[in-house]
Amino acid sequence: MKVLVTVGTEQFQFDRLMKAVERLAAGQAENQFVVQYGSSQYVPVGSNVEAFTLLPETRYRDVVRNSDVIMTHAGDGSLAMANQLEKPYLLVPRRAKLSEHVDDHQLELADLAGKNQVPTAVSPDVDWLCDELEGFTRQPRFQPFYIDKSRPCDRLRELTLGRRGKVMLVTSGGGHMDTMKAIRPFWDEFESRCWVTLNDTDVGDDSAATVYRGVGPTNRSLVKLCKNYACARRWIDRERPDVVLSTGAAIAVAVMRAAKDVHPATQTIFVEAPTRVADLSLSAKLAIWMRCLDAGTCFHEPIAQQYGHFHLV
Repeated sequence: MKVLVTVGTEQFQFDRLMKAVERLAAGQAENQFVVQYGSSQYVPVGSNVEAFTLLPETRYRDVVRNSDVIMTHAGDGSLAMANQLEKPYLLVPRRAKLSEHVDDHQLELADLAGKNQVPTAVSPDVDWLCDELEGFTRQPRFQPFYIDKSRPCDRLRELTLGRRGKVMLVTSGGGHMDTMKAIRPFWDEFESRCWVTLNDTDVGDDSAATVYRGVGPTNRSLVKLCKNYACARRWIDRERPDVVLSTGAAIAVAVMRAAKDVHPATQTIFVEAPTRVADLSLSAKLAIWMRCLDAGTCFHEPIAQQYGHFHLV
């Protein structure tokens, strides 16, 4: 059996999962493990283990298609791909206390998925986690868990009040880009568009649009926030967008603040990720705190109840 282990494009280690997978592979010589370890500091080894940091998207999709089962962090993009290909998958959420993420939104998503019968492995202990992984490989199963990412389209049309000149799309890779592509029926209605993203993000076949590249990685970096803000002022002044639309990314804060400073008539909208179940991302919170967010959408009711800026879709 071919087992794919993936941790997505997060800028945080997931050494707990890597150590558990190494122990699992040592006891399952009959299985082949392909491990995408990302920013993890611990890299699993073994005669039946092939490990890599990242792969180009097309190559990565081939690896996913050739796998029999998937073990993945509770990330938006990985979850969507496993469901799309109908592969048996196991969600292993990251934990903030173990410095695996900035907060526990992956635990919240795993809890929601678990209530829908999706297999999950949530133990903070490496040995116990290994036992959970082993149980899944003995009896793998596919349980669909879909969140329709196109749901914000109608609400976005209402929020933008007929503005259809130029839109500036701000996002990063992984699940954020997947959500942006899912709401394309909305932003395709604009006369023109441009992109703001990071150097390692592919915007697909949108070759006609101008693409601006910010400085990354951006997680919790005040220096890069300032650098991206300086760049964003020039981009906003050049493009004069009617709407700045983001599906999540730290760079969105810099772009939205620049929009309000350089071209106040620009409307700024934040589409929160479907993986955010109980609370907003840090980027969305910063945009509110810096008074540069006009409106947002969210997929889950607890967020809409807490934040007046955000509309449930």
